[in-house]
Amino acid sequence: DAGASVGPVLGILAICIAICLVVAVGTAGALQRCYQRHQSTLDALATSSTVLLVTYQINVNLSKVHVYVGGESYGNPWDQVIRIAEVVTLDAFDFFHADCAVESADYTLKLYLATLLPISLAFIIMSFRVVWYKLFGGRVFDGTAVRVLLIILYWTLPSTSTVVASAFQCSYFDGGDEGVGGDGFVGFMTVDMTIPCGTDRHSWIRRYATLMIFTFPVGVPAVITVLLWYRRREIEDREDRDGGPELRVLSLFFQSFAPEFWFMAPLDMLRRLSLSSGLLAFNNKTTQITVALFISAAYPLAMRELKPYFDQVSDRLSYICGYEIFCSVLALLFQDVREDLGIDSYLISWFLIVTNVGIVTLNGRLQYKQTKVEKRVGVLQPQEAPEAQGGTAGEGGG
Repeated sequence: DAGASVGPVLGILAICIAICLVVAVGTAGALQRCYQRHQSTLDALATSSTVLLVTYQINVNLSKVHVYVGGESYGNPWDQVIRIAEVVTLDAFDFFHADCAVESADYTLKLYLATLLPISLAFIIMSFRVVWYKLFGGRVFDGTAVRVLLIILYWTLPSTSTVVASAFQCSYFDGGDEGVGGDGFVGFMTVDMTIPCGTDRHSWIRRYATLMIFTFPVGVPAVITVLLWYRRREIEDREDRDGGPELRVLSLFFQSFAPEFWFMAPLDMLRRLSLSSGLLAFNNKTTQITVALFISAAYPLAMRELKPYFDQVSDRLSYICGYEIFCSVLALLFQDVREDLGIDSYLISWFLIVTNVGIVTLNGRLQYKQTKVEKRVGVLQPQEAPEAQGGTAGEGGG
């Protein structure tokens, strides 16, 4: 029944994508003119949307990895909201229940799909760029296709890395005389209890996952850091968010930040990884939540001191979202000890809901205020406060 339900969902999704493509092609000219008229506002909105999406992606992953090691999830009704928000993790395998569509599917299928699909896509795109370079010149690492590849890697990296990192944990049970090594216990992979630990198949999965660890959570941030470092002079000298044409393919990673903070995107990727797949390095739920508390507490403090974003609205939003993540980690901790301390998980859940609604509302208000300032005095430069702009305008008017 589950497998039969996958087909209609995929069909509806394909129809929606086709309709969106047709609409996008038909309105491309109008959209381009609209973007040029409101570029500054739309760029700022894109930055704040990225901050919010990353925040909810972290919230979803925190719950998943904590439950994985035996911890509790968020209390209802916030847990239900988080389950709906799982779409932001871009884990298509879980979202569409692809395991229901494939007979005898297990963890290895998910592992191969999560890793080989982006690797194949990267190989195809970069091969095309090499051929293009040989025939027409230009730069190999350029073009819309490469930009799309980087966007896909940026957003799917935490979910892909979590799938890979899940290969290293085993759960052991009393097996009586059938215990491995005569100790009375048998082990199975925590992520998939149909795969016994200590077998040749399990050893192959671990070796493959080790290779993918160096490919995704280590390799992707490292490659992006090298690319940004190579163009750091152009990034630091740019006069707007996107910089010149030579920076277009990399603009995703620096357009949200002030010129001198060209390295912030890889650091933020490491934060996202450390609060998702990185936490799977700790099998004990208490140790895991302690590490998550330390990381989530350090981030807003760093944002308060550095103020790395291109505009102050995004700095404020990032600072507030950092504390929202800290509150989410605390909520998971309280869920673990709620029975011992008599904590009302329902109350904590509603606190998180109200907090997140407040963050979205505050972001809308700040964006509206900044838009009004820009209409009065022109496009904001990096780190020009709306209050300062408004004061200058008032003095000029006087």
